[in-house]
Amino acid sequence: MAAGVLIAALTAAYVPDPTRTIPLLFLALFALQAAATAVVIPETAHPHKGALAAMRPRLAVPPTARRALAISAPPVVAVWALGGLYSSLGPRLPSLIAPHSGALTGNLVFLAFTTTAACTVAACHGRPAGTVMLWACSLLIAGVALTTLSLQLSSLAGVIAGTCLAGAGFGAIMHGALSLLLSGVDAGERAGIVATYYTIGYFSLSVPTIESVFSRSRVVDAS
Repeated sequence: MAAGVLIAALTAAYVPDPTRTIPLLFLALFALQAAATAVVIPETAHPHKGALAAMRPRLAVPPTARRALAISAPPVVAVWALGGLYSSLGPRLPSLIAPHSGALTGNLVFLAFTTTAACTVAACHGRPAGTVMLWACSLLIAGVALTTLSLQLSSLAGVIAGTCLAGAGFGAIMHGALSLLLSGVDAGERAGIVATYYTIGYFSLSVPTIESVFSRSRVVDAS
């Protein structure tokens, strides 16, 4: 996601007619990927009945993972909701402080969020999940508080710093929650748990994003 944000920002800033060029570029990349997959990767599966039924999502939480889900669900909901707000409104935050800042400056916010999240996931590898979750919640609270305060003080550097702290909390909670959920679970039960985790996460992310769009529309109409 971090690489995609950076590439998209650079493309939108420097490529002519980006609203047409970017979709055409994606179409070309997808076509090239499909062709390469068909030629390079041989098909190993044999057609059989039940293929469509196998694609139906299945959510499952075995009894051994229910306590871990109850513990990790609140921070997972909170951090994915925050990710939705940063992805939808984050690029607008610099314009609240510096109205004439360019598109690249606006994308620094979500780039900082995703980059620090990715680095934190790597840094948390091998550490106790419970400790990671406690630190993650602290980072998340500090990041949101610093971002809010920096907006009041019109400090772009403070907004970026707060975003980095929030991104670190996001990455740590992702790593800690999945570690808690998958600890001591049989291999055959992991797919259902991961599906449950991402269903909760993306639902939590999408609701604030959609609401922010409607809220912005109501503000624009009122003005």
